[in-house]
Amino acid sequence: MPVIRDIRLTLDREQALLGRGMGSGLRRLPKASALLAELLEMVPELLEPSFAYAVLPLDGQSGPQPSPPHGAKVVGITIPVELLSATEIAFVVGTIGPRLEERAVEYFAQKEPLRGVVLDGLGSAAVGLLQQEARKYLQREVGSPGLEISSPIKPGGQCWPLSDQWPIFRLLSPEQIGVSLTSGGVMSPRKSVSMAVGIGAKMPTWTPNEVCARCNMGRGCPYRARAA
Repeated sequence: MPVIRDIRLTLDREQALLGRGMGSGLRRLPKASALLAELLEMVPELLEPSFAYAVLPLDGQSGPQPSPPHGAKVVGITIPVELLSATEIAFVVGTIGPRLEERAVEYFAQKEPLRGVVLDGLGSAAVGLLQQEARKYLQREVGSPGLEISSPIKPGGQCWPLSDQWPIFRLLSPEQIGVSLTSGGVMSPRKSVSMAVGIGAKMPTWTPNEVCARCNMGRGCPYRARAA
């Protein structure tokens, strides 16, 4: 399956803070701005972003067969009901690589937990940017006039079972970008993402707050989007 590398991810201060579980708490800490600036400068050299993807037709005879209650399957992967109006489905697994996570673990081992927590949060922000870049790539390279790309849906949410991680990995072989699955379906490195987007006419999109409303973690999630 195609693999995309050499992706440029540029984090700014607000992206690092807002909606990533660090905002208000980090701002209250002494010297927080200097620490954040230092770690932001370090982040680019710790990132190795890449993603693997496949685009499959969703067109009746060669596409899915009914599989209630979710609606359809393609190559053993459940198609979320929100994407059933698509003509094609793109499956993606991406990662920023292990280096940032390893550096954060080193900070904890060196008894510098604040650095570890902040760097880990920056890694989460970078994964969010990678997800956006993958969607932009698909829009540019796979989309065509009159077709749109939906917002992404990830396994493990309310509308897509986590069990679909395994057939997604069998389809994409993301080991080629260094991503594997634990027995519980968790990706390694942790700063990785799996998702699907629909390609077609008038595809659905949703805001970060709408995404959070669908999530099983609810209001206790530290990465929950803040309403504008």
